[in-house]
Order: sequence, then C-alpha cells, then structure tokens
Amino acid sequence: MRTVGSIMELKRRSVRVEPDAVYREIGLRSFGRGVFHKPSVTGQSLGTKKIFAIEAGDLLFSSVFAWEGAVARAAEAEQGRVGSHRFMTYVLDDAVADADYLRFFFLSVSGLEVLRRCSPGGAGRNKTLGIKSFHAAQIPLPPLPEQQRIARMLLTAEQISQRFGSEYEQRAEACRVSLLNAAFTGKL
Repeated sequence: MRTVGSIMELKRRSVRVEPDAVYREIGLRSFGRGVFHKPSVTGQSLGTKKIFAIEAGDLLFSSVFAWEGAVARAAEAEQGRVGSHRFMTYVLDDAVADADYLRFFFLSVSGLEVLRRCSPGGAGRNKTLGIKSFHAAQIPLPPLPEQQRIARMLLTAEQISQRFGSEYEQRAEACRVSLLNAAFTGKL
C-alpha cells in the first residue's frame, strides 16, 4: 500500500489569460468516459476565470465529479489545452507507477470508494475531492511490471469495446467492469 501523494504530484500550470488570445478548454465525462474538448474561447470571454495547462500523460480528475469516475489520462490530443481550477492535473513518478494502471484503478469499485471517501458532502457540486485526504489515501500498488501488465490487458479490452461500439456495448461494458474488478481484487 502506498499513499496517493507518494506516487503522484498535483501539478498546477497556471496560464495567464490574455484578452485577445484563444484558449481550448477540456472537460471530463463521468463514469470513465474520458476527456472532451470544448469549443475554443477568447481570453476576453474567460474573464477572470483561472485556467491551467494540460500536458499529455497527466492524470486528470474533476474535483467536483471524481466521486463518480470523472477520471482520465491526457492524450496527445489534450497537449496545449487548458482546464479550469476544477480539474486536477497529476504527474506520476513513472519509476513506481503506471498512469493507465492508476486510471483504471480509480475507475474500479475499490478506486471509486477511495475517491468517494475523499469527496465529502451531500450531493453533486458539494462533493468536492479533498486534496489533503486524497493525497493521504492508501491504495494498493503492485510492482511496476505487474501494473503495466494489468494496464495493457485493460487497454486492450477498452480498445475492443470502443471499436465495436454500440453493437456490443452492453457486453463490452460488462466485460470491462468485470476485468476492472478482477484486476483490483487480486483475481486477475
């Protein structure tokens, strides 16, 4: 077991908003559905909103909806985009942790439970991810080669699910959930 804060660091790359510049924002879908790209906006339309740079490889959490699986890994398509203060960007110590493994862990039953415990509050926007409690949370972390093996299997299942789309969506989703839970309960 390791604390979240010992394997990844919250990285806030503040961006100075210029009124005439154009910014490409991201959003995060809940339930592990990934990143989406918002329409480009001008700095003037952002006003005083604080924004932060996203880099490929960042592990992303919505501070408001992490408890329902608003977790993703930034891909090359997100490089140079920005997120509001509601998006937490983490950089991993890749000598000990695999970003895809951690993304899948936080989407598993066990990982979602960690996020829910660290997101106190009544409902919706009141269930904000507490940074201190999140960093102190203990999570299972097998050796790096085992993390990478698990991540490869889950990435393959995810790619198959995406490839076949709605035709196999229910079966693929059930398989994905089953694999996630098996991977993080020691049954894989």
